[in-house]
Amino acid sequence: MIDYKLHSRYVINMKMIPQSPIHIGAGEGGFVKSIVFINVSGNPLPIIPAESVKGVLRSIAARIAGSMKFNTAMYGLNVDDIVKNHKKDIHTDYVNKLLNENRKEELTGKIKEVLKNIKLSEKHINNIVEELGLKEALELAVSLLCPICLLFGSRYYSGKILITDAIPVNLNGNPTSPKMEMQTCTSISRICRTVEAGRLYTVQYIVPDNIVYK
Repeated sequence: MIDYKLHSRYVINMKMIPQSPIHIGAGEGGFVKSIVFINVSGNPLPIIPAESVKGVLRSIAARIAGSMKFNTAMYGLNVDDIVKNHKKDIHTDYVNKLLNENRKEELTGKIKEVLKNIKLSEKHINNIVEELGLKEALELAVSLLCPICLLFGSRYYSGKILITDAIPVNLNGNPTSPKMEMQTCTSISRICRTVEAGRLYTVQYIVPDNIVYK
């Protein structure tokens, strides 16, 4: 829905050194929680999916942004309040507050101002507002002012960061299959918070031994 032009690109090669056992689940097969694998040069390797890495980085960015003071109001929308109410990729509490405290005409005007700033035509803007409805169009406008969403993306547009799957490599930087082990655990009742008798399951995990993910 929202298009941007790429003017420059930076490539960051990041390495992650495991400090404790890793389990990135691929779903359950019976009572076994297995790890996500992909083929790298014909060899199945346990990976850390890009979405998992992105989720962690987004969470860190949200905490950092939440500790900052932007002291900025753009188009009548407070950036500090937007950041404070950022939850994953939406801002439900802030949007509901705006809906409760402002008239429809005022909010529609704010939405159009934000969308005009990204060079959308009047016709395109009207189509977006009509197609999404007031609440969703307001969420779109808010996300375009959210520094976290601008970096990592929202439900309406892609972010500026493209993250790839992290694969295991040895200390020389070559893809390698790390040591993996299994551990049997007991299930905990979500209601009683006690151990459920007879409900054992097994977790497959990667041993953090001379292994790096990049």
